[in-house]
Amino acid sequence: MAETESIIRKLLPLLLLLITTIVSVALVASRTRRNIGAFNSFVKNNRDTSALVIQILSSILGSCQVYAICSTLNFSTRLYFHQNSIPLPTLSFWSAFVTPRLEFSLSKWHLVTLAIWYIMSKIPGALWAGALTPLFVPVFQKAGTISIPTYPLHARRYWDSEFVRYSNGQTDRLMRCTKTTDTPYQNWTGPFVSSCPDIDFMSALTDLVGSASPTSDSSPWVHSNLFQPDWSFIGRSYGVGSSPALINPAQTAPIAFSAYNYTEIGYFTNVTCIQNVSASYEVLYLKQYGTQAIEVGLWAANGTLPNSVPGSFELYPLITRSKHQKFVLAWSSVVNNGQNLIAVAAPGGTWYHPWNKMQCSVEFYPSLFAVAVNLTSKTITVTQSLEHQSQNITDIEQTGNLTANVMLALDRLSRMSSNLDVSVLGNSLIWNMVNIQRSSPNITQAEAHIRGLEDSFTAVLDDLLVAYGAMELVLAHASKESLFSGFYSALKVGSDRYIFAILGVNLALLIVLAMETRRTRFWKGLTSFNYTDVKHVVVATSAGEKSRARTYPVPSLDNSSSRTRSESGYELEDDMAPILLKLVEHNTRVVFTTGNDDTTIELLK
Repeated sequence: MAETESIIRKLLPLLLLLITTIVSVALVASRTRRNIGAFNSFVKNNRDTSALVIQILSSILGSCQVYAICSTLNFSTRLYFHQNSIPLPTLSFWSAFVTPRLEFSLSKWHLVTLAIWYIMSKIPGALWAGALTPLFVPVFQKAGTISIPTYPLHARRYWDSEFVRYSNGQTDRLMRCTKTTDTPYQNWTGPFVSSCPDIDFMSALTDLVGSASPTSDSSPWVHSNLFQPDWSFIGRSYGVGSSPALINPAQTAPIAFSAYNYTEIGYFTNVTCIQNVSASYEVLYLKQYGTQAIEVGLWAANGTLPNSVPGSFELYPLITRSKHQKFVLAWSSVVNNGQNLIAVAAPGGTWYHPWNKMQCSVEFYPSLFAVAVNLTSKTITVTQSLEHQSQNITDIEQTGNLTANVMLALDRLSRMSSNLDVSVLGNSLIWNMVNIQRSSPNITQAEAHIRGLEDSFTAVLDDLLVAYGAMELVLAHASKESLFSGFYSALKVGSDRYIFAILGVNLALLIVLAMETRRTRFWKGLTSFNYTDVKHVVVATSAGEKSRARTYPVPSLDNSSSRTRSESGYELEDDMAPILLKLVEHNTRVVFTTGNDDTTIELLK
């Protein structure tokens, strides 16, 4: 009675597939999990070790799947070969197929099939590598708090000290400024901050006037932070977002974040400009002063605005190099009767005359904004959360003095700008109009002048509010905490497509194994004889082991042919290779008979 295959050997493919299936199901179940703890730090700091471990694990799990399918094929073919004749090339092919390996002595079609199968046997390991490789993916979660500015009355000496407005409409423009260069702030190591941003950031504000509009509809408008040029705003600042360039938010996560989001209440500034030909605000030439060698022309920005206090008027001097130098531009801001108005004037016959007689109305709507901060690129993106729903938002400064001061700071910017040869502000407006025409080539010149002026005023007012916010944080220490969500580089095990792919492979192999187990009734009658084991391969092939005896012609045996004795009989080597082999049991008796020309092998059972 032939020895049967062990139960453990038959169950081993199923056990291995159960292990790989459990692992793949666990990967599917955990694919939404993100790690920002110690495991994340280990992988990030030991990428080479992690890659080595993944390679080893994927090779082991892939080998388990390959072994399971190859063992299933081995069991089934052994049952088939037990009952049927099999030529030596076919036997060699299946021996290589279930190993799997390449056998170059076979025909080209067998070799091509083996090559394809050999490559396919490496796929499970590759899929496991994709399913196990740690990936760093972005994840947002609440991470701590960040300080944002407030404008309490006890800090009014900082944010409301630059201008004094009287009931008769007059305004005193003071030089009462507090700066981080002052003695009380000598330990401050951050960027320069001032309570008079219109004075101390005049150059940056003038540049902003000339670059307030994007040059292309396809690219966002990017501009530098006033007090920290290393940081930039993508799009409008909307007067918020002063905190990121000044302070580091307090976080609770064990790893650093690369970006974060928070909300802040500010003002949505809306500027609307028109050409008012009946406006009384104008630039007038007064007289010439100096000698023949050195002379200057004296001009005056003079007039009233629709919201001016009765009996008051705007008036300040402008100087050019001579009376013939007409390149002058000026504007004035008036805050009164709940209105914020700006008037622009320029003499005729100059580059700036298209802006003459323009008037702009400014509205400040309390709004909630979402601030997105990218620490890697040092950029800040602000978006409005509620569209002009001021009735649902608490005004950050309810006296109105903050927005009034911003308007007066814009007014002072014009008073400080040079007009000796050309107007610095006028040239900046020209450059911004060019940007408008580049981004909107179909727009008319008149529309470009108006839109450019609106964009310039909006940008300056927005960033003045940002500067006031910085002053509150650093100089007045007036702030409150706002929750922020951190953008982390979290760790995720495996790519979803590879996780589902390896799960599909596991399920397919389990189905094949179950069907084959049922078809063969758990490989009933399978003996321990294995044609891939050289110890079990002896001689020739036959019509089946059930034959009692049969004679096969073989090449003549001479002294050059080698014969060796084994437990089950003789093995014929060297020039005996072309003969057909018979797979025999250990209890088979082999008898050799030699004739004059041919040698026969008689197999008895």
